[in-house]
Amino acid sequence: MKKTLFTIIALIASANLFAQDAADGRDLIFDNENLYTDEQEAEIGQILDEYQKTWGDREIVVVTTDKCAPFQTFAEYAQDLCNNWQPARAEDSNALLLIISKKLGSVRIATGEGTTSLIENQKCHGIINFNMMPYLKKGQFFEATKVGVTVLSKNWK
Repeated sequence: MKKTLFTIIALIASANLFAQDAADGRDLIFDNENLYTDEQEAEIGQILDEYQKTWGDREIVVVTTDKCAPFQTFAEYAQDLCNNWQPARAEDSNALLLIISKKLGSVRIATGEGTTSLIENQKCHGIINFNMMPYLKKGQFFEATKVGVTVLSKNWK
C-alpha cells in the first residue's frame, strides 16, 4: 500500500512538472532524466498524438526515470506506475507505458488492464529486444524511443 501511495504521489508531482501542451502529444512524455531535446520530444509527441487521434481510446505514454524506489525491481515499478496512473486521455486502463532509465540501464513496456488482450507481453519484449535494444546499446535513447513508439503504434491495433 505504501508503494502504491508513493507511486501515485510521484505521478501527480511528475504530471505537474512535466506535462506540456496536449495539442502536440508532449503531454504523453515525462522525460524526468532529460534524455531528449525539445525537438526530439516534439517528434516523439507527434507520433504519440497521431496514434491517439487514430485510435481515440488508446494511449501510449513515455516516461524516463532515474529510480524505481520504493520498489525492488524496475519491472515492479513500471507495472505499478501503469496500473495506478490514469493517463491523460485514455479510459479504462487502455494505455501502454514505455519506461526507460538510462541510470538504471532498464527499459520496460507495461500494459494496462485494457491492453493485455490486444498486445501480449511477448510482443512487448520483442519490440524492446529487437527494435529498441540496438539503439539503447549505443546510448541512442531518442532513436530507441522513436522506433519503440512507432512499432508499438503499428502493433497495437
